[in-house]
Amino acid sequence: RASGNISGVQNVATIQEIQVLTGDYMPEYGRSSGGQIRIVTKSGSSRFSGNASYFMRDDSLQANTWGRNRSTNALENSGPAAFDYKQYAYSLGGPIPVGDLKDKLFFFGAQEWVNYFAIQTNTATVPTALMRTGNFSELLDPNNGFFTGARTIIDPRTGQAFPGNIIPQDRLSANGIAMLNTYPLPTPGFRQGTANLIQSSDNPQDQRKDNIRFDYRMGDKDQFSYRYGKYNWVAVDAFRGTFPYARTDWDRPNVTQTASWTRAISSTLINEFSFTHSLDEVYINVWQGTDLFKRSKYGINYPYIFPENKEIPDKIPTITIGNFTEIDGGPYPSSSRGPIYTFNNATTFLKGRHTLKAGVIVEYSGQDDFDQINVQPIPGSTNNQNGRFQFPNDAA
Repeated sequence: RASGNISGVQNVATIQEIQVLTGDYMPEYGRSSGGQIRIVTKSGSSRFSGNASYFMRDDSLQANTWGRNRSTNALENSGPAAFDYKQYAYSLGGPIPVGDLKDKLFFFGAQEWVNYFAIQTNTATVPTALMRTGNFSELLDPNNGFFTGARTIIDPRTGQAFPGNIIPQDRLSANGIAMLNTYPLPTPGFRQGTANLIQSSDNPQDQRKDNIRFDYRMGDKDQFSYRYGKYNWVAVDAFRGTFPYARTDWDRPNVTQTASWTRAISSTLINEFSFTHSLDEVYINVWQGTDLFKRSKYGINYPYIFPENKEIPDKIPTITIGNFTEIDGGPYPSSSRGPIYTFNNATTFLKGRHTLKAGVIVEYSGQDDFDQINVQPIPGSTNNQNGRFQFPNDAA
């Protein structure tokens, strides 16, 4: 048994005790192999008590990263990225000061918040400005930076190289050019291996924890308690894959509440009954704080084979071009919801040095998922409703 903080820096109130159980002696906790953790919320007492905490860290204490220092962008190589971390909480417990209840009804409540903001940095290999016009003359240079050696673009009609490695304008596909233009332009003067782009994107994350517990003592034989806990986490990923396009927008509100009744039937016989309801919800969307995820922004307008029932019709496809970094349109939106209802009754009998315990657990659990998946996944397939385009290199 241990007592203390479990949430990183400090958790002022939500956890009072942690019991590590193997399941060898307590059958109600023996449904899975390995150790189990039982968490007991702190209860209020006959006097008021509480505390508060505040923790802060920001970019003034940070050093710049190696990758940002290599950037030619002055905003990245001149110092660390913006960073802001705050964690603050309070707790309060005691009696309910109303008439006779002050000796029978007790409460304990706590709240905690975490605000996290950071900037993430990625490098990528993207097409040059000339390539976006069908001009691949840069690849004729053996030291072009994309391939080991010069590469020529072959005309599929004649089997011969295009003159100057330039594809004629009347042979260009409007959607093909639009897909090339989906990529950001290279960072001027930057080169790290084949990577010619360095980019930064924000990564905000926020947490909130709410806990409240009530204990009611009726004489010497009966005790009732109720606990409610909610944990909510919201975040926006800095990137989807390598680029800040179809960024994942998270919302995870999880709730647990338990009501229990303990009765001392006699000095050697105790009965405990509890009901617990928990709900795990996950909502994953595409962040729409910018229009970078929209295919119409880049001029992509190919017709869908299956245009009906798309969650976000105006979303970029997944684009894979040999020797360039993939643009991932992602499988979202999606969601899941898993309620669990548990009824538990346990009776404990003490006889001399022996303890006998028997009981019953009835649990109902459900799962309601909405996911975009492949029915028959194959190499190169995608769960992006808006499609996937692959342009592999030739064998040369």
